[in-house]
Amino acid sequence: MDILTNLLGGLAAFLTTVANIPQVIKCFRTGKAGDLSKKMLISLALGFTLWLSYGLLRDDLILAAANAVSLGLVAVLLGFKWRERGESAQPDQ
Repeated sequence: MDILTNLLGGLAAFLTTVANIPQVIKCFRTGKAGDLSKKMLISLALGFTLWLSYGLLRDDLILAAANAVSLGLVAVLLGFKWRERGESAQPDQ
């Protein structure tokens, strides 16, 4: 690949990966992910998993790394959603 292709791919990977960071920070600050759609997060996680697999099969480090990090960030958000579900099922004390 030429340098322009790598720069374009690297920039796209960077932007789509860091797009998840503000939401993760907000969830850590508030301790809640109630406004996030669980179905959207699951769909996004599946998409990142497929892109990660594709990047590994194509030996494309930029694609694989960006999607691995993005998958990790979405997994954190799903963890918040899962934790909230467990808390809402327990009666108040």
